[in-house]
Amino acid sequence: ICKFFGNITQSRVSKLCCIGVDIISKDERYGDIINKFITEHAAAA
Repeated sequence: ICKFFGNITQSRVSKLCCIGVDIISKDERYGDIINKFITEHAAAA
């Protein structure tokens, strides 16, 4: 991830991942986002 984005540290990537997990688990607007992502990309494969 760091190499892809460039100029971002591993600790910042970790912090952003933690923020994302927190949002997905606490905000019901995003609760099903992972299942939707998997469903859409599985259909495209």
